[in-house]
Amino acid sequence: MCFRVEHGDVLQTGTDALLLTIDGAKPGLEGNIARAFAKRFPDDWEIIEGGVPFPIALGRTVLVRNDGDAPWRSFMIAATLHHVDIIDDGTKLEVIRRAFREALLLCGRHAISSLATTVLTGGWRIDAVRAFSTMKLEYQRMSATSKPLDVLICVADEQLARQLCGIPSECALSISEYYLVTDMADKAIFDRITSITAAGRQFEVRVGCQTDVPATGAFVCETFVMVKYVVYEVT
Repeated sequence: MCFRVEHGDVLQTGTDALLLTIDGAKPGLEGNIARAFAKRFPDDWEIIEGGVPFPIALGRTVLVRNDGDAPWRSFMIAATLHHVDIIDDGTKLEVIRRAFREALLLCGRHAISSLATTVLTGGWRIDAVRAFSTMKLEYQRMSATSKPLDVLICVADEQLARQLCGIPSECALSISEYYLVTDMADKAIFDRITSITAAGRQFEVRVGCQTDVPATGAFVCETFVMVKYVVYEVT
């Protein structure tokens, strides 16, 4: 079981399931990520939204299956958005906790091994760190008795991703650095990795290689490695 934070787009993940937030009062009140999903996969969203048993109580999550163009087959639709009453921060965090807990339970019940989501702030002006801590604590509570489940928290803001993991900015790899690969290329990357390891965190670096520089001599061929993004594992 793994609970990770990734700086990146949640709509580009390869997990079994995707969590999207809505206002459960009626159709057409989806959150920003769900709206972005609908623009990217309009036919899929029409089917998914049609499978939601409105109304859904605030803090509830339902599972909707869909075999469409989107890479996920299971969607956790969480009713964490609210547009009517004014509620305090404690109640907002409880809504987030209940919705996330039900998503985890549904994953276990339906043999889903991985789930991608963003930090569930509920569309309110609630601190992302507090919301994240609520989600992390609920995951830890359930991990002792639940089936193995990998949860990927995608964060669009790189500084926030580092903050959530407690990683100092000077120890984090840039997502846009290029390395010229020579005989010492692996060492160049390894040295940066070592600095993160020293911070006492586990991590994963995903790279993409490009080797299309034409050779003009016996061994004149340069390879560039681009660090796509960094995954920080929360401990």
